[in-house]
Amino acid sequence: MSLQLKLLLFFAALSAIAFTARDMIIDATLMRKFDALEQQSVIDDIARIEHAHKLEFDGKRTMLKDWAQWDETYRFAGGEGDPARYIEENMMDATFISAGLNLLAIADMEGKIIYAKAFDTDRNEEIPVPEELVALAASGSILAPGEKSGRNGVVILGGKPALVFTWSILTSEAEGPMRGTLIMARFVNESLARAYSGIVRLPIRLLFPGDPDLPGEMIGAGSVDSASFPSHIELLDFDRTRCVMMFPDVNGDPAFYLEFVRPSAIKIQGRQSLAAFRLYTMIGAIILIVILLEIIRRQVTARIRRLSKSFGALAREADFTTRVRQEGRDEIGLLSLNINRTLEALEDKHKQASDEALRRKAAEESVSGQRDSLDAINKFLIESMICDDAKKLALFFVNEMRKLTGSNFGFAVLDNPEIGFDIAVSGLSVDGSGSFEMILHRSALDDFEYGEVVKLARDGRDIVAKNEPFEPSGEFEEDGIARRVSSYVCVPSLNERQSVRAVVFADKPGGYEAEDVATIDRLFMVFVGVLMRKRAEIRMVESESRYRTLVSNLSDAILTLDLPEWRFSTCNQSALKIFGAVSENDLLGMSPVNLSPPRQRDGSESVSKASRMVEIAIEKGFHYFDWTHCRLDGKEFEASVALSRVEFREKPTVLVTIRDVTEQKRADEALRAVAESGIGSKSNILITSQSCRRE
Repeated sequence: MSLQLKLLLFFAALSAIAFTARDMIIDATLMRKFDALEQQSVIDDIARIEHAHKLEFDGKRTMLKDWAQWDETYRFAGGEGDPARYIEENMMDATFISAGLNLLAIADMEGKIIYAKAFDTDRNEEIPVPEELVALAASGSILAPGEKSGRNGVVILGGKPALVFTWSILTSEAEGPMRGTLIMARFVNESLARAYSGIVRLPIRLLFPGDPDLPGEMIGAGSVDSASFPSHIELLDFDRTRCVMMFPDVNGDPAFYLEFVRPSAIKIQGRQSLAAFRLYTMIGAIILIVILLEIIRRQVTARIRRLSKSFGALAREADFTTRVRQEGRDEIGLLSLNINRTLEALEDKHKQASDEALRRKAAEESVSGQRDSLDAINKFLIESMICDDAKKLALFFVNEMRKLTGSNFGFAVLDNPEIGFDIAVSGLSVDGSGSFEMILHRSALDDFEYGEVVKLARDGRDIVAKNEPFEPSGEFEEDGIARRVSSYVCVPSLNERQSVRAVVFADKPGGYEAEDVATIDRLFMVFVGVLMRKRAEIRMVESESRYRTLVSNLSDAILTLDLPEWRFSTCNQSALKIFGAVSENDLLGMSPVNLSPPRQRDGSESVSKASRMVEIAIEKGFHYFDWTHCRLDGKEFEASVALSRVEFREKPTVLVTIRDVTEQKRADEALRAVAESGIGSKSNILITSQSCRRE
């Protein structure tokens, strides 16, 4: 099973576990929240219906109070004025319709009905007054004899529940004596249900006691507080909730019920949102898995596959000069680096036997049109690694380029700060009898027979290519190169400070083409760059050799201290001698504190004082002080130390110079002791001091 497939199965299993955990968390939290919100929404609807019911009572009670505390009603209840006129002007059908009333009645103080009228607002016609009204008024259960107030509640009238409102009849100033009670009623019917339905914006059905559709718990319910509204809530299905509210009469017995069924909008919306969330998270997880797999494929599996393929090809071909591709700086990159190091070690062992075969293989794998050019570059680069003579390297380049371009003759002009310039010449003899290579030395470019060609190219700062005969202006037989040429290409150096002034190739059979000129131009840039680097390397090696010779012959110990590691990175032979070391490995990697006692002569700790001395040297650039050091065997000696701040390999470095002054210190102490004791003359002291210093 491939690594890619294993990762795919792993991510699939991980996603399944994550989705399962997600659904469990949703069911345990969000769905319960939705249920609670749905329950609260139903409770809010119940509260709105209760509020509407109370508003109905409050509104009718306000109207009732206005009628009961009206002088016209007061005179009518007392038998004063014109009763017929009062009834005609106030008890008309429009009054019942506009007020939403089904019954208006006036009773005297003994509970006897003085006047009563019932009206059906749905059919707009007068109906008989319920017989229960007379008995109800006579019983005083809804009247308020002797009270300057009113009562209200649900009462059964005519076999149906009605909202009954009563108020004591008083004057407009609410003063007495009372003359009876004003009674208003509204039957509980479909119009009332529609009014409440508009409040909650849900269809409401009116039920009465004994209806088979009532919930069982409400059918058998007993008396309750007349001010309460017991309710029953049940879940019909996942999308609907049923609620039944009971409205008791004045005695606490069930009078009527209101039923409404509301869709579980919150749960439906929540379920849809969760479904969308599940879908989006699944799509997101799939996209994330695809992206992760693609990243892993590019960053891991593809790199490993390329590395494996590359290494497998190397193993099959046993080509130790080829290197696997460096795959980043992570573990895979480290693996490829170690493989390349292994190949380098193998290449060193098989270099002599496989160089020619590797060059042929590299040339065969190159683009066919650039095969010869790449082979020439490869040879030249290899030669530049093993050749330390810039003139020989130039001669090698001219000879290889002459072969590549098919030229019979070629030379390169190199700057030489000592004699003016050198000329590396390669070619066939004029008669074609043999080939020759040589290095000529000139003091000026104008002395050379092809100077006119070089001048022409240099003045134009461009390549000059001509397929026409050219006769040199002078003959120099001692050089062996004066000759008439049939065609030539001259490439000048574009920078006077470079080490190459020009290169010339001549006498190609058939003349030079544009492709030849492009090849010469391209490889000439490689030649200039490599030659400049080679000369720089030679100068650097010579400079480093002189520096090492100078440092190694110094009697003082010289070491370099790398910061911030506080470790010695280089040392000379005097450092090995002064610290009693056998090789550099004994000192390199150690810090100055490792080669010092815990405390110095002045009692300060070596760690803190050494840090302070280095900081002073870094700040001022140089610092000189006395110090007590320890050799590797633990023996202490006195030293004078000089610290200098330098930049080495683009890193802050401290150059440390140490001189053993133990004997000098002893001599100084001896002189000081003799001087303090007063023994000996000044001349003796001087002689003793000089002898001690010579020793």
